[in-house]
Amino acid sequence: MSVSEVNPAPAASAGWQFSPSPQLLLDDDDQVLAANPAALALWGLAERAVVGRPLADLLQLQADGLSKLQDRQPGTEPAGELLVQLQIGPKFLAQAPPTAPEGQGKPPAHQHIVALLVQPATRLGDWAGSRMLDNLPAGVLRYDASLELVEANPAALAFFGRSQVQQARHRADDEVHLLLHEDGRPVPPSDRPAVRALRTGQPVTGMTIGVHTAHGLRWAQANAEPLPVREDGSTDGVVVTFADITGRVEAMQALRESESRFRLFAEASQDVIWMSRPSDGRTLYVSPAFERLWGLPVQALYDQQVSWMDCIHPDDRQAVADAYFGTTVERPFEAEYRVVRPDGSMIWVRDRGKPVLDALGGLSHLVGMAEDITLARAAKEAEHARQQAEQQVARLVATAPGVLISYRLDANGRGSVHIANPRIGSAYGIGQGLHDIRDVVHAADRARMRQAFTASAQTMKAFREEFRVQHPKYGEIWVELHAMPVKVGDGVIEWHGFMHEITSRKRVDDEIRRVNAELEARVAERTAELEARHREMEAFTYSVSHDLKAPLRGIDGYSRLLEADHASDLNAEGRSFIETIRKATVHMGRLIDDLLAYSRVERSRPTLAPLNPSTHIQQWVAERRRELDEQGVTLSLTLEAQHAVAERDGLGLVMRNLLDNAIKFTAGREERVIRVACEVHETGCRITVSDNGPGFDMRYHDRIFEIFQRLHRAEDYPGTGVGLAIVRKAVERMKGRVRAHSEPGQGATFVVELPG
Repeated sequence: MSVSEVNPAPAASAGWQFSPSPQLLLDDDDQVLAANPAALALWGLAERAVVGRPLADLLQLQADGLSKLQDRQPGTEPAGELLVQLQIGPKFLAQAPPTAPEGQGKPPAHQHIVALLVQPATRLGDWAGSRMLDNLPAGVLRYDASLELVEANPAALAFFGRSQVQQARHRADDEVHLLLHEDGRPVPPSDRPAVRALRTGQPVTGMTIGVHTAHGLRWAQANAEPLPVREDGSTDGVVVTFADITGRVEAMQALRESESRFRLFAEASQDVIWMSRPSDGRTLYVSPAFERLWGLPVQALYDQQVSWMDCIHPDDRQAVADAYFGTTVERPFEAEYRVVRPDGSMIWVRDRGKPVLDALGGLSHLVGMAEDITLARAAKEAEHARQQAEQQVARLVATAPGVLISYRLDANGRGSVHIANPRIGSAYGIGQGLHDIRDVVHAADRARMRQAFTASAQTMKAFREEFRVQHPKYGEIWVELHAMPVKVGDGVIEWHGFMHEITSRKRVDDEIRRVNAELEARVAERTAELEARHREMEAFTYSVSHDLKAPLRGIDGYSRLLEADHASDLNAEGRSFIETIRKATVHMGRLIDDLLAYSRVERSRPTLAPLNPSTHIQQWVAERRRELDEQGVTLSLTLEAQHAVAERDGLGLVMRNLLDNAIKFTAGREERVIRVACEVHETGCRITVSDNGPGFDMRYHDRIFEIFQRLHRAEDYPGTGVGLAIVRKAVERMKGRVRAHSEPGQGATFVVELPG
């Protein structure tokens, strides 16, 4: 059909001419017969450049849209939306309505009108890669220039939960949905990826954030990209893409917790925990016990200024090096060796290391433990010497009858060797003409031997005594005589037994006694050091109590005088300065008092005794009743337990601090409630103090019992941060335990368990 055959009715109508919607008049072959002014303005072309062109040529259709256009029967209207790309660049949606637009004539049967619904393709559903975005595992969000959420792909909806992401007018900078840094700190709204990217115009990449979603706390690694800015300064907003890294973050947190537990164990262990790499001999980790055993600083080992092998006894060093550097996956490292410390002392060490494999199954490094076995080695050697001596005696008894002896004592107390092996002379240097064995005993042992024989004869119990004999060849030796008494008659008693040398065992015993004496001396020395430190601490406490508080009293006194006598000479700022000085001195005084209280608890040696905790708690609460009533605090008591083992002063210190804490943190509440309970527990009694204050996050549980640690601002809840530290120290001194339970906004409960 030629252009001259166009039905002029639609094209000439006012609705056609003045419609804001771009409209095209097409023939059966989808050739453009006419275009209204809005369509010409859209393309920026004259009518002659548009009329006569195929619709598919004018609109660069994507594959899906083109197939819909081709499948349409000639003369029919396309159903639904077609995603198209205009030649001028932006993407649009073309839609043919089922009826002609209102206000324009109806075209003849061989003509039809296509109205274009024009929208820039900024919605995620309109992007050319929408199907790809729908299938991406990463989440994609788009916010407009006012930071309101416009679109989210399925991965984002699944990450947040549809009920959360799809809520009306969701904004990137709202404070309802809390975002967290990896260390648990809240992310300020101004620092969120979308807000920062839109504010600065620069991309934000690789930001790790925690999000409270419908599924709980999830972690994501987010990127934010601001959309291009138009010439008029406007923008379509910002696009945020993110990957769900919850598993990775939780795994890293678990790894850090595991490493923390390992470090706590390693640093508390009396044995050396170590990690090293045999390939280059580098130390990766060594616990503080290394300094105690080796006598060398740990840092010098890390800096490779010294090697742990430098202190190994020269006779053991090569064997240890061969075992260490020869470690394989199948053959772990194990060795016992001597360590010569810088002060010249020597210890025995048992060292064992297990291989840790790399990703390829090869040896990455060793993890091991070195323990001091000096005393165990000495005991083992002593036991070995004793066993050797007994075996020697057994062999002598079995193969050398010369050590057997029969000794007779008559009614007059005269002794004689009744039977003696001929080898007794060579073995013990005792001559053949011996009549009384007591004659060859060392003069210093003779009286003891006579008393031992007399006692055995009276009780008829086994005789076993050690004595010295002067051997003509070997000098002084120790001999043990072990014999059983037998009454022969007429007051005669015979002892039948054997003798064996115990010189080696006596030397070992002497060495053990020497070692024990050295250990006792060391213990006494350390005790003296501790007592000296205790005295130093008392002197320090006295100094803090008197020397530090005296200047504070002066500052406070002079500031009072200045305020009383010269207030009229000062302006408002000056009076404010005086008030600040006085508040600071009061706070410093309280801090010193709390430090002194903590020091007293630290140094005290409580005397534990049975007491009735309920009676004392009721007394302490009664002392505070007037204060509680004046402040409008409702206090409930549940006192059941009647027995505990504790110190009255220590328990009073615990209760006063816990009550002070509860009173302080319920301040500002419409209804202030404190509950105190003393109940029977399986190991004794359990005391709980609960309040309806602001509570705290249980992640900071251990922190609240540390000295000077605070979870709230001093402006909101005044204090020094020492009270709960005093509570923990006092409870530990009474062999009890203290813990807390809380949720933010739900108050806090402190639990003290004391033995019964």
